[in-house]
Amino acid sequence: MYALCTSATRPRQADYLSGCYTAQSQGRVLNMLAWVFGLELRVGYDIMKDAQTGRPINLTLFPQPFPAIVSISHRITGGVLFVGVAFCLYALDLALSSPAGFDEARVLIAQPFSRLIFLGLIFVLVFHVLAGIKHLLLDFHMGDSYEAARIGASVIVVGTVIITGLLGVALW
Repeated sequence: MYALCTSATRPRQADYLSGCYTAQSQGRVLNMLAWVFGLELRVGYDIMKDAQTGRPINLTLFPQPFPAIVSISHRITGGVLFVGVAFCLYALDLALSSPAGFDEARVLIAQPFSRLIFLGLIFVLVFHVLAGIKHLLLDFHMGDSYEAARIGASVIVVGTVIITGLLGVALW
C-alpha cells in the first residue's frame, strides 16, 4: 500500500504513477494520528523525511503552541463526554424507574464523589461547546491568524473556568 520513492532528490515518472506522493501524505496523516493518541505507530516512517536534509521528521521535537493544545483538548473532551453520558443516563434511568429509584438517585447525586463527577462533566461540556464555537468561527475564516487563535484559546480556557464555577455554585 505504501510505495517508497526511488530517489530522495529527484523522483522519477514511475514514482508519480505508483502513488508515491499519496503514500507520503497517508503516512504523514497516520503518524500524526498515532502521535496525537500516543501510539508507537511507524507507518511510512522512512517516507517522512525533510526535503532539504533527508533526516526523519519527528514531531515530538517541537513544542505545540497553545491553540493546538486547546484544539487537541477539544477532541479529547468529546471522547470524555461520550463516556460521561453513560453516568448521566444511569442516574436518569434510576430516577425515572420508580419513586424508590428517584430517592436512590437523589442519594447517589448527593455524594461528594458524584458531585465531583458531575462538575467535571459540566467543565468538559462547557469547554467542548466553547471550543466548538471557536471551530465554527474558524470555518468562516474568523480568527485565522496566530494571534487571534492564541486569544481565542485563552478565551476558551478562561470562559470555561468562569462558567463552570458559576454553574457549580448555582447547582450546589
